[in-house]
Amino acid sequence: DSLLSGLDRARFDASSFLSNMEGHLLHWKGLHADAAAAYARAGAIDPDQGLFFLHAGHEWALAGERERAVDSWVEAARAFLAADEIDDLANAVDLLSEAAGEDRRALGAKGKYLYAVGDGEGAMEALSAAIGAGSEDSADHYLRGMILRDRGDTDAALDALGKAAALEPDFGLYRFRLAETLFNAGRDSTEAIAVALEKDPRSGWTLNLAALAALADDDVE
Repeated sequence: DSLLSGLDRARFDASSFLSNMEGHLLHWKGLHADAAAAYARAGAIDPDQGLFFLHAGHEWALAGERERAVDSWVEAARAFLAADEIDDLANAVDLLSEAAGEDRRALGAKGKYLYAVGDGEGAMEALSAAIGAGSEDSADHYLRGMILRDRGDTDAALDALGKAAALEPDFGLYRFRLAETLFNAGRDSTEAIAVALEKDPRSGWTLNLAALAALADDDVE
């Protein structure tokens, strides 16, 4: 306490490490809202570290701030998923399910986790529920589209992938999957491939798909 209190406040505002340490200290003092704010500051400085958001959520919950706790755990789940930290993601999903099981963000996080661990049926159920609850998270629609495609339901897959692309039109991966699904189904993919190349001209997957489409048209050059 004495060491941290002797530091200039600007040091905390610039350091995720010091902000995290302050959060630990404030938790020990039982000042849960203040601890949550310190952890949230650490997360704002270093948003790739999901543990900061996980800690913030715990402190908001202890302070009786349920909505803020849910917001923090959603951010924790996002960071854990991006870092492929599946065990930590599972922890965040459990907390979200307990605190706000019907929230579209909680359902979406659950769906992403289940997809990551290979539970397609469970992922489909959770993602569909998230979308039914009004999710505008492009990843929810994208993953649902991939599951539908694996099931052979091409029309529904194209609808879902198209929704993902509409929500995030400049993201090359969505455009590639949309074009790939059209091509593999024997449908006209010319425009979709062109758009995918425009969005990500250095994508090896999209360039390969463009080459396969050219070969299918006997365009060897």
